[in-house]
Amino acid sequence: MASGYWSTKSFATSLIIPKKNCLRKLFQDITHPDDLDADLEYVRKILANEIQTYAMEKAYIRKDTSLIWVNLTVSLICKPSGSRSIIAVVEDITERKQAESALRAIDWAWERLVEMMTQRLRQSLNLQEILNTQ
Repeated sequence: MASGYWSTKSFATSLIIPKKNCLRKLFQDITHPDDLDADLEYVRKILANEIQTYAMEKAYIRKDTSLIWVNLTVSLICKPSGSRSIIAVVEDITERKQAESALRAIDWAWERLVEMMTQRLRQSLNLQEILNTQ
């Protein structure tokens, strides 16, 4: 299977990989297990010339075990000499993912509040009906 070493210090720094180790880490080593199979399948397809590019949102695991979310775009570069290279563009989307998660939590809380208020309103209306019939 393909191996991919990190070649930029800035990305390695955002993952908190010591400088001396950044060229020894494979993307498989730091990809979150939930995302690894899909990523490896895309790489397999690129290397088999089934696709030329792919993009996915995925999580990498920092040394401190926290996650960094990225939008990953990978392309195959075919040189006239016949050699091939894979180039990846990695965009940090951690803040966006955190904001989306916070919005989902707020949405969930509002839905529970509306359900609770609706239930109380129905109970109140039922009580009013009971009092009016007596």
